[in-house]
Amino acid sequence: MNLSKIEPIDRTFFENAQRRWDNLIKPKGSLGRLEEIVCRLAAIQRSDHPDVKTKRVIVFASDHGIVKEGVSAYPQEVTQQMVRGFLRGQAAICILAKSLGIQLQVVDAGIAEEMNEPYLISLRVGSGTKNFLQHPAMTEEEVEKSIFAGIEFARRAKADGVHLIAGGDMGIGNTASASAIYSTLFDLPAEQITGFGAGLDADGRLRKINVIKLALEKWNVPSHRPLEILRHFGGFEIACLTGLYIGAAIEKIGAVVDGFICTAAAAIALRLSPLIRQYLFFGHCSAERGSGLVFEKLDVQPLLQLDMRLGEGTGAALAMRLFDDAIALYDQMPTFEQASVSRNIR
Repeated sequence: MNLSKIEPIDRTFFENAQRRWDNLIKPKGSLGRLEEIVCRLAAIQRSDHPDVKTKRVIVFASDHGIVKEGVSAYPQEVTQQMVRGFLRGQAAICILAKSLGIQLQVVDAGIAEEMNEPYLISLRVGSGTKNFLQHPAMTEEEVEKSIFAGIEFARRAKADGVHLIAGGDMGIGNTASASAIYSTLFDLPAEQITGFGAGLDADGRLRKINVIKLALEKWNVPSHRPLEILRHFGGFEIACLTGLYIGAAIEKIGAVVDGFICTAAAAIALRLSPLIRQYLFFGHCSAERGSGLVFEKLDVQPLLQLDMRLGEGTGAALAMRLFDDAIALYDQMPTFEQASVSRNIR
């Protein structure tokens, strides 16, 4: 993993785009974050005419050994069942991707039982991670393989002419992994960052918190070792997503980050290289407990607040529509001179 390949975005294109915004028939800055989206895309793509016509969401699916500790309201086999739903076009992300004209890829990063399904991309780093209360979730080799796979998915997207990518996740038990990652990375009490996941009751949440606390105490991974945090508590899909965001920065392609799970992967990537932040757009703030606190720690502001907590890349897909609208405004609005509109004289 050669992080030295990551370069800062080109501020010249950012400033050029901002000058154009300031010359369009509107008060300066009145389109708010839509202006920043276009300016940053211009700087990422090194273009005065940024483009997002071709978009892709890549959903990574994997199972988690920690499910054995009762941290999820759903059994492990739901991961496989949901992936079949993706492949039949039934899941929310499938419907959104079709509606919004977004390419969709579904990847088996490590489902417990191998699936032989058309259109499923088989990566299979392993048959689910280990129970992180008993063992580190992954080996160093598995972490490395997952990250490099994510980087490769970003490279392929760029080679295919994709202008904007997003990752999605599917994996029963992965909110427990994400909570453990956040707790260690940001030195936060498990109670503050651990929510109900996919439908736990109050007793279930308490059990989940206690499992995470026991694991954190057992392994005592320092906060300044992000890859060790990922290895001990993460999942194959989270490691692949980490690689996807690293690859986006290497390939100079904008990446929209989905909710609670994907943001955990982004947080690991940002610890490895803060420059990656310039290539990431955080799509939405999940309704999962602790999400707002995570964004405070990361010092970022998500584009949407819809109280969603589904995963799958759904929030990122919805946020992608903003990019189309922002570019349409940028390209199609006339300047003051073209529209014969007087400027603000003050």
